[in-house]
Amino acid sequence: MYMDFMNEYLSPTNNEIPKFPHYFIPHQCVLRPQSTSTKLRVVFDASCKMPTQVSLNAILMVGPTIQEELFSTLLRFRTRKYAITANIAKMYRQFLIAEEHSIYQLIVWRQNSSQPLQYFRLNTVTYGTSPAPFSAIRCLKMLGDISKDSYPTGSKIVHNDFYVDDLLTGADEIETLKTIQYEIAEVLKQGGFQLAKWYSNHPELHNAESTEKSIKLDDSDSTKTLGICWQTKEDTFSFNLEDAFHDLRATKLNILSVSARLFDPFFLLCPIVTKAKILLQELWIAKLDWDESIPLRLDTCWQNFKANLSQLSEIKIPIFVETNSKAKIQIHEFADAWMRAYGCCIYIRSQSTAGIKSFKN
Repeated sequence: MYMDFMNEYLSPTNNEIPKFPHYFIPHQCVLRPQSTSTKLRVVFDASCKMPTQVSLNAILMVGPTIQEELFSTLLRFRTRKYAITANIAKMYRQFLIAEEHSIYQLIVWRQNSSQPLQYFRLNTVTYGTSPAPFSAIRCLKMLGDISKDSYPTGSKIVHNDFYVDDLLTGADEIETLKTIQYEIAEVLKQGGFQLAKWYSNHPELHNAESTEKSIKLDDSDSTKTLGICWQTKEDTFSFNLEDAFHDLRATKLNILSVSARLFDPFFLLCPIVTKAKILLQELWIAKLDWDESIPLRLDTCWQNFKANLSQLSEIKIPIFVETNSKAKIQIHEFADAWMRAYGCCIYIRSQSTAGIKSFKN
């Protein structure tokens, strides 16, 4: 898999080290057996320092944030009666960088140990360089600008309903949803992109065998322990839990590792996450070493925390939050605080012709 990836990715050079400024990016493979599509990912480390003690990322500008926050995108996703998601296949590799800049994306590679080392260039936006997200997203938005006259609906979706390479959108009418699906595919096709892994809560637009869509909006380890799944048939969210943490020894390092992996973009698990943070505070106050066994009092808290995580898979949360701009709305807020934490709960009371409804956010 490593060789297949590199054969698809590399561009040859004259196999000579340049005499002018350049940069070699170290790389390694990371196995992800839990992934349904990409079992192996090659990671490029542009933060590695050269003998000059300077890395490529240290001298590159990151670029501004030009996409909406994930929370806003997800909230908008929940207000559509019919929802649809998709993913741009191999997004970063679809964008070329300027030819004169590829000299800063050199790598060393050979197919097997019997061959001499060879030098190659990476000619596309490379995951692991600081400006990669901005560069790719900026090009995607430019593609939306180019298509705003021919595909106005698709152009608007490109600008508003993508989070990096993940499409999260929807509509209140099925015909509008079909228009979105057609136009967004046509817009991206002009740039050579292919949308894959279509999921929808409407059966006509769902072309995947599974009715469960994992909400994993990055490739970090944050989704390894607790991820969110969209049950498209039921149109509910559930929490997908791996049991690997149950046998972990109770140490500060392991507790921090599990707590950091909680992926909760909707802030639905704040009571549990807050308890994890309080436990971590106690561990720091106790000044324990990373691999030192924790006191019995704190171990009891840790066992309770794991028990709560084990029950999360039983929770089902409806995705669709119906809104009516003509309805009268009342907002009721409750807040409380203590020495370690504070919290707030907001209830929306909606009165329409159908009666009074209560929603909890």
